[in-house]
Amino acid sequence: PQGLQNLLEGLATQSIPENSMLSICVIDNDCSGENSNVINNLKEIYAKTSIDLFLVTEEKRGIVAARNRGVAEFLSRKQDFLLFIDDDEWPANDEWVTQMIAAQEKTDADFIYSDVLSHPEVPKINWTKKVMGRQKKREDLSQIKKFYTGNLLVRRNVFEAYPEPFDE
Repeated sequence: PQGLQNLLEGLATQSIPENSMLSICVIDNDCSGENSNVINNLKEIYAKTSIDLFLVTEEKRGIVAARNRGVAEFLSRKQDFLLFIDDDEWPANDEWVTQMIAAQEKTDADFIYSDVLSHPEVPKINWTKKVMGRQKKREDLSQIKKFYTGNLLVRRNVFEAYPEPFDE
């Protein structure tokens, strides 16, 4: 819950490109009710923004079910892009959304990935650096061969073609 709180506080201050709308859908499949408390505690902050924050409960446990539910929620709305970010990550600055959209507009790519550093709730867990190589900082728009869903922008047409893209 603390990671989600940090993430949502960081997202509340994002600058949003002109003529854009940002909705934040938190998929809760841990069933403890703690995520609902985090959302309720942040309602006042989000009421002062143009960002729509809402919580969806997914009964099926696991990251695959949560991601597929996020895709389904996205497809039920009129937005053009879905941005994934995990609750153990948060934007380094208030321009993350703007930068991801600008990169997509510049490249016309279906996927835009950005390196991130994760902040695990247990600080001794450094698997993201060792296993995923996510500590490298890239500032170019070059093609990559491997990416993760923790910091990813995906164009709508991808999910229209593959409505349940994640599997076990």
